[in-house]
Amino acid sequence: MIRVENLRKSFNDQAVLKGITATFEQGRCNMVLGASGSGKTVLMKCMVGLYAPDGGHVWYDDHDFYALSTAEKRHIRRRIGMLFQGAALFDSMTLEENVMLPLRLYSDMTPDEMKARVNYCLERVGLADANDKYPAQLSGGMKKRAGLARAIVLNPDYLFCDEPNSGLDPQTAIRIDMLIREITEEFQTVTVINTHDMNSVFEIGDRAYFLHKGQLAWQGPVDAIMDADEPTLKAFIFAGKLMRTLAERRSL
Repeated sequence: MIRVENLRKSFNDQAVLKGITATFEQGRCNMVLGASGSGKTVLMKCMVGLYAPDGGHVWYDDHDFYALSTAEKRHIRRRIGMLFQGAALFDSMTLEENVMLPLRLYSDMTPDEMKARVNYCLERVGLADANDKYPAQLSGGMKKRAGLARAIVLNPDYLFCDEPNSGLDPQTAIRIDMLIREITEEFQTVTVINTHDMNSVFEIGDRAYFLHKGQLAWQGPVDAIMDADEPTLKAFIFAGKLMRTLAERRSL
């Protein structure tokens, strides 16, 4: 379980997170949704330690992350996997080297053990035998899958995905969503997914957290979204549906 309490963050006197409190459950796809600029990415970066919040707490089970020593934070980080929006692969490294990097940094595995783990993770995301390819040789969907393989290589307890299907065609986006769902259930991770794609929310989400202008405007089971009595959430949902309808019409 991950719990954030009264989390606050500002940049240049502009409040981006205004006291977020939420609990993210194990073995579930916890969907953080909202328009661009709502605070989704800043929230995630505060949760994983890339940004230090101005106030509040981030709890990993019983550990208050920002109250830990550097060594204790490192131990928590070893249990975190993250899929970045652009996959964030190193262009100068092969796929095998990219996926192996967290093992080199955080594990005591032998070279043979690391190679076996990398092969398993690449096979798990449908990239078996792609070890020697470079990122420039991969499609957008393959890069996302490679990023996901790297995110799970340490067998994390906590998995963070920032806009995992952005920029992908619908079929590839569905494949990435299904992989994340399967991995969440298989490894029983606490999975937190930032998205503005309602298709993903309804397809794989268990619980939703809607951010609006830095505040948690609504949270609840995904099944309850359509009945939510929250005007900003309804406007967000139906604006997304309208944009998809217009895009479909243009493609005819």
